[in-house]
Amino acid sequence: MVRELSGRVTFRVFKRGVLSRVAHDLQLSMGSVKVTLEDGKVCSELPLSSFIVDGALQDGLVVAGVISAKDSKDILKNMHSTVLKTEIYPNALIEGNIDSAESLFRGHLTLRGRSVEIAFPLNAGQNLFEGAVEIVPTRWGIAPYRALLGTLQLQDRVEVFFQFGPSGH
Repeated sequence: MVRELSGRVTFRVFKRGVLSRVAHDLQLSMGSVKVTLEDGKVCSELPLSSFIVDGALQDGLVVAGVISAKDSKDILKNMHSTVLKTEIYPNALIEGNIDSAESLFRGHLTLRGRSVEIAFPLNAGQNLFEGAVEIVPTRWGIAPYRALLGTLQLQDRVEVFFQFGPSGH
């Protein structure tokens, strides 16, 4: 049986470097992401153009109004042109299988044309799938973003949170 799910994927990126005190950790998200499930197989094409900047993170919470509209636009521009190269690679692809006995996803994530094996725990109910995974961008050949001659950088890790349920709900 084929099941279509929809949901939201949230990404958290973290700063480092000499000037990190003047920068912010960030939360970005993608809404309306679709996932197809069929006999334990999972497939989802993530449209990288759908990213939005939710805001700055302070003590693990998103604080609205800290990031200006111009800064949000610049963040997305740099992410699309420099980090993800969405003109060439407009989508990420996740494919794999759910091991119900272990509540585990095992599969591949393809970013910028490179497919890398990933595995992570799932909280799976009859109508809801949720979980989190930390990815290391350099595994996909993506160097951490750098600005101001490297005095401000992003860490080589991204926390990814997701929640999917029946489409239309």
